[in-house]
Order: sequence, then C-alpha cells, then structure tokens
Amino acid sequence: HIRRGRPERSTSMATVEDRWHSRAPQNKDAKPCAEHPARNGQLYKSAIHNTGKRYAVRWRDEGRRERRKSFTKKGDADRFAAKVTTDLERGHYIDPDAPKKPFREVCEGWLRSADHRPQTAQGAERQFRIWVYPYLGDRAVGGLKRGDIEAWLKILRKSLAESTCAIVYGRLKAALTWAVHNDMIVKNPCNGIKAPSTRRPEIV
Repeated sequence: HIRRGRPERSTSMATVEDRWHSRAPQNKDAKPCAEHPARNGQLYKSAIHNTGKRYAVRWRDEGRRERRKSFTKKGDADRFAAKVTTDLERGHYIDPDAPKKPFREVCEGWLRSADHRPQTAQGAERQFRIWVYPYLGDRAVGGLKRGDIEAWLKILRKSLAESTCAIVYGRLKAALTWAVHNDMIVKNPCNGIKAPSTRRPEIV
C-alpha cells in the first residue's frame, strides 16, 4: 500500500493533502522533485506525480463518512477545508453534492415522506408535474433563489386562480423546507416572499 503524502495543512476536521508529493521518500528509488520546489524542506515525487488534480481535501461528515474533494490550486483547497471545518463545528454542514440535486428529485422525496391521503398525494404530484417541473424541475435545488420563485409565481398567476396558486406555492415551499431539514440547502428561498392569498374574492 502506497501512502500518498501527508496532509500539508490540518484543521480539527478537514485536511489538505498534496497528492503529488511526500516529505519523505516513499521508496529507495524516490527522487527529490525539482519541478515543484518546496519553501520549507524537500519534496519527493509520489507514485501519482503530475496525475490528476494535485490537492485533495479529506474530511468526515456528520455521519462519520469519509469524504474527499480535489483541487488544482492549494489556495482553493485551503479555503474549502476551512469552510468545511467551520460548517461542521457550527452545525451548518451541507454535503457539497446535495445542493446539486435537481429540484424535481427534492419534490419527489418530499412527496414520499409526507403523510398525505392517497387523493391528496395524487393531486400534489399532478400539480408538481404540470406547474413546477417544467419551470424549476431541472434546476439544482441549491441554485434556486428568491427571484426564481417570484418569477415562477408570476407565471402561475397568469394561468391559475389566486387560491390555486396558494396551494401549489404552499407545496413547493414545503418541499424546500424539507430540503432544509434534510441538509440539502441552508435556507429556504421562499423566505420573505408574500404568499398568494387563499381567500376567494368577495362578490359585491
């Protein structure tokens, strides 16, 4: 088993590893690296020198699963490691891959988890399929902003009664709240948006 270098920078949670080098020779044939001189001490080429991205950040998530993300530049790796460490310490950690999940999958997950009567679940799935997925379904859930939701609401109001808009919007907001509770996103982009009214207009 070849040990691919030692972490260059440690924090309480995340470490940055130079995949291309080690501080000590890995074997008797290892040669000092003249291509990438070190400021503090000699670097020796690893078995994967110049292969793939040079730096790897390693950490364990809140479920104690080992995670890894590679970077070309050390500065980018250092910043990412620092952010992961801070988020874990503050309890704000989000899996880096979770925000990339298509919003359609988030809605489907919420529908499966919600305690709905069969008829209600069918109605919600139909509304998502007709009024949400064509506009927001393929968007990454972490990329949805308040302005995206407001623009979508304007489209809804051109085709649906205000009371129906309120139902569809309420379900979309519930799906995003579910995403927050399941650590996919930090906050709900619906926060601060004035929800459609559920009241029917009075006939005078």
